[in-house]
Amino acid sequence: IRRPPRSTQSRSSAASDVYKRQLKYLAQGWHMAQELDKAEPVYEKAALKSEEGELYVFLGQIYLATDRYKKAKQALQLGLKKGKLKDPVTVNILLGQVAYELQDFEDATKFFRTAIDRLSDIKIKDKEAKEKRQDKLRTQALNWLTYTEKEKKRVEMLELRIKDLEEES
Repeated sequence: IRRPPRSTQSRSSAASDVYKRQLKYLAQGWHMAQELDKAEPVYEKAALKSEEGELYVFLGQIYLATDRYKKAKQALQLGLKKGKLKDPVTVNILLGQVAYELQDFEDATKFFRTAIDRLSDIKIKDKEAKEKRQDKLRTQALNWLTYTEKEKKRVEMLELRIKDLEEES
């Protein structure tokens, strides 16, 4: 029995899917090898072609690791917007960390609270593993939230002290 030949469109689509997967694996390989400068352009290309937000999240992690906070924020938000994420909680924690580094304490607090609120969105089938992951992320978000609130107060106190010193001069 002979199969009818595939249409050109379906062959093209299959080739495109293979290419997307190859880009993803190449970027992840460079990322795992800590070759961030090589992973970054591949993630950028792969993220544009992907229907999922995960690759933008990985790209955002690279930007965060290399202290490019505005780019990190943009990539992470694109990842959330594109959706189909396995772990939106971690993305909100990462966005909180980015906001913290930008000294946008209000945004940081918002993202850490959102992370806590979205713990049930984690997609892990094994109940015990899911609860363990939720506990770990809850602790992480709460620690960041506490740290952010203390840092916000510290910065406000410093600003008041500077203002007092300027008025004395």
